[in-house]
Amino acid sequence: MKKKIKDYARKANIKGFRQGKVPTGVIKKMYGKSILVEEVNHIVSHSVSDYIRDQKLKILGDPMPNQEKAFSIDWDAQKDFEFEFQIGLVEDFTLELSPTAKVKSHTIEVDQKVIDETLEDLKKRFGNTSNPETSSANDSLYGDIAKSGETDKKGSFIPIEKIIKKEQRNLLV
Repeated sequence: MKKKIKDYARKANIKGFRQGKVPTGVIKKMYGKSILVEEVNHIVSHSVSDYIRDQKLKILGDPMPNQEKAFSIDWDAQKDFEFEFQIGLVEDFTLELSPTAKVKSHTIEVDQKVIDETLEDLKKRFGNTSNPETSSANDSLYGDIAKSGETDKKGSFIPIEKIIKKEQRNLLV
């Protein structure tokens, strides 16, 4: 805790003090509680992770802290802390399949048209952008969408082919 407070004091930029010259007492008074909470959470997190790894526990999800005990901590007065976690353990199991079990296999055939459409879509989504002087029907436009003087959506990406046909001609230059 003292090390963290000194570290904060070196980096702090508080009005009335030169940067790096803030007394540790001022830092402790202003930020002591939050530094303590941060350090305790850091230590608890690493301790729980180390325990799970050292004990070679197989867990399901993340450890969940007991909320009641966590909220009952008096951060101003307490010096010793106790935390409780709930851990979902995964038990070892074996699944034996009968050698006579039948599994259906489906062959998927992809024709050239699907491959071409997929490649075209990937080129549009992940291709390079440019700012040409003219636009064509298969281009996409980037800009703000405005309705009656108000901007509804900023930074919209619109494929021209998705716009109503009679409105497309207004966007083609």
